[in-house]
Amino acid sequence: MPCLFCRSNTEPADRREHIVPESLGGDDSFCAPKGSVCNRCNQYFGTTVEREALDDYPFNILRISNGIITKRGKWASMKSDLGRLSASPWKNTIGLDPKNVEIENRILSGGLDRMLVYAEPRKPVAQCRLLIKMGLEAVSFADEAFAQRDKYNAARSFARSPRRGDRWWYLICGTHLLNDDDGSASATLLHVEDRWNMLHFHIGSFDFFVPLTKEILPTDLEKLPEPDYRFVEVRV
Repeated sequence: MPCLFCRSNTEPADRREHIVPESLGGDDSFCAPKGSVCNRCNQYFGTTVEREALDDYPFNILRISNGIITKRGKWASMKSDLGRLSASPWKNTIGLDPKNVEIENRILSGGLDRMLVYAEPRKPVAQCRLLIKMGLEAVSFADEAFAQRDKYNAARSFARSPRRGDRWWYLICGTHLLNDDDGSASATLLHVEDRWNMLHFHIGSFDFFVPLTKEILPTDLEKLPEPDYRFVEVRV
């Protein structure tokens, strides 16, 4: 079969493709069928789309608060105004390496006891592309031949090589970064109007929904008030 994304029949495809990225807690039990994603697309998504999306809110904070370890075996981390934040072995406990002595002394003296986080996606295109990628790979996991159908062409194109003016959307549900959830991540296909037209991705206390066909349009948005729900309209 051709590559799920670029449709090439000639590129080698022998790398393991985790549907939920390892950097979001994915493991070897949930991978796209061997050979369904070519090595070139695998590398492109990992170094370009995935990297951008995971450095953005809320994935960046979720990785840290849920104690996720990176592919290289290190605690997930991110930059902040106070210094570098990092995950730790203790749930809902975030480490901080202050960027200077002044900040360190203020923390130790109790003069600095809180930190503000920019709670808005700054790179929604990358997040949307990653979610679509996960959705199409989940379809391939369920039925490899079905994932090759033309109904997914618009989604595969947006995920792999969106063009100027292309549009998509996704929905974020959740506001509490520190929670009693077990921190696990899961990706589930939803039936909407037809077979497997939407992905539901759950991690920590957050849920993400993204359509896998352009025919699925958002409705009843007035029933989904912010900040508990956040509708993200994406345009390249």
